[in-house]
Amino acid sequence: MSSVYFTLESVSAGAHTFSERIGSPDEGTSALGYVIVGFSWLEESLESHIGSLAGVAAQIAPALTAELSFKTKVNVLSSLVRAQDDKRQFNFGSEDPVDVWNDILKMLYKSEELRNRLLHSHWLTIGGKTMHRRKTTAKAAHGVRVSSEHLSSDYLLDVYDYILNVDWALNEFFGKA
Repeated sequence: MSSVYFTLESVSAGAHTFSERIGSPDEGTSALGYVIVGFSWLEESLESHIGSLAGVAAQIAPALTAELSFKTKVNVLSSLVRAQDDKRQFNFGSEDPVDVWNDILKMLYKSEELRNRLLHSHWLTIGGKTMHRRKTTAKAAHGVRVSSEHLSSDYLLDVYDYILNVDWALNEFFGKA
């Protein structure tokens, strides 16, 4: 490469790792990474349950789900759950299965809302455990708005923990927790 720009390969081939050059990752950005990973596990669970309820082999299911948005995956799975006859047993204890499913749907949508709020933002690291999140929106109804807040790594890890709990509740409903 003759330009001044770096390739990933040239950075990776460097004599020093990121940690050696910059230092250890701070808690805030690491916690944000946990949110991303946890959400990917939740999304993978949705895909697995769609394939199972659709009655397709595990190797075929990705052809149905790979290009779907999270919201569409939730909608498809919900439609499949509601289409099941009495032969399919879900794990809902003594509660009404529709009420349990509706609660899971609320949690899934809340997980997506939290993920979107965090990931579709601009971040400034303040040092260690605290980060500053800024989001600019421009909507016809209200024009340009900027929301801004300080978030701790503890809060971000609570979001991660919430997403993991939603994943657990989803899998428990299908009897796979």
